[in-house]
Amino acid sequence: MIMEKKKIVLIQSVVAPYRFEVFKTLDKHKLTDFEVWFMAKLAKNRLWNADVLNEYKFRHRFIPGITLNLGIRDNYPFWINPFIFYYIAKARPDVLIIFGWDSLTSFIAHITCKLLGIKFIIWAGSTVNEKSWRRTLLKIPVKIHVKFADAVIAYGTKAKEYLIELGADPEIIFISYNTTNIRKYEKLCRKYKQIRKKTKEELGFLNKKVIMFYGQLIERKGADLLIEAFKLLKRKHKKVALLIVGTGVFKEKLCQMIKGYKLTDVKIIDNPGDSIICKYYSIADLFVLPSREEVWGLVVNESMACGLPVLVSDVCGSSIDLVENGRNGYVFKTGDVNSLTSLIEKALADNKKLINMGRRSKDIIKKFDPLITYKPVIEAINYSFKK
Repeated sequence: MIMEKKKIVLIQSVVAPYRFEVFKTLDKHKLTDFEVWFMAKLAKNRLWNADVLNEYKFRHRFIPGITLNLGIRDNYPFWINPFIFYYIAKARPDVLIIFGWDSLTSFIAHITCKLLGIKFIIWAGSTVNEKSWRRTLLKIPVKIHVKFADAVIAYGTKAKEYLIELGADPEIIFISYNTTNIRKYEKLCRKYKQIRKKTKEELGFLNKKVIMFYGQLIERKGADLLIEAFKLLKRKHKKVALLIVGTGVFKEKLCQMIKGYKLTDVKIIDNPGDSIICKYYSIADLFVLPSREEVWGLVVNESMACGLPVLVSDVCGSSIDLVENGRNGYVFKTGDVNSLTSLIEKALADNKKLINMGRRSKDIIKKFDPLITYKPVIEAINYSFKK
């Protein structure tokens, strides 16, 4: 563990409450003087706002800057905080940790730290599956970025593999699994299960097995693939329903697909917010994340905390670490609608196995509690001082 108290500054793009349990734990650590800096208050494709910070006690500030919203079908923010060097020089932390490299801020911060002798750590979740012009354009700068970091924290196994491909020494990589407050979701789900029948009646899903998707309604999340699979499923199985929860520019297309296919037992509802989503997890029998591209997929953590079996595409960063094929769910090849359809059928065919898979999900996700996952962050900080 850290032998003397160190001043730690962690830079994150925008307010993302799913990380705050880890931040809160780091803040309470007796040997860290911890502060979080945000590059911006909002992003175009995020519903969170700064008000959620009122629930947490860690020190934080917002750094002046601009956000470029790139992409046509999906939004890919790129953050620029041109005066970050001034804030770092003034604060003079012992260690600076920054999330990812999807910002000019990250590169400026790294150069500043090297000039001032401050330990620099990258916390990254990117995987080899994220194909884009931006990834191609920045490949060489990112390799240099990674090579000269004092330590790197990875979201999971896929992120670690990609960091090694970028040239990171495996010795400097520490895995702090991407997670959220799983105890909160477990507790809320128990509460909402008390009105499960009423909720299903409201949706018109009574006496039906419910397949659920939750996420941004954008192309890369793949909700359209799930609708295609559901169309095939309904040809043979009448007592199944599909619930799609989310908000985004892809919603209109999804509604057109449902209407065009004349599908019944499908509902699309807007994202109700973090506290109410468990109302819908509580009625689901199976959770599906059919993403075409996905850094991790925290909705998988959430649904597992609520005791759901999960079907996850193979590009999802969480697919290796959270899914035990046949035990708590299945991994399928992204874009393969026939495989997705057959695995949904397989999962729903045996009610006893479905229940056991949900129980296994709850067992697996216990290891991904923020009270556990913060420890590799401390290990990475310790390691940076050995270099």
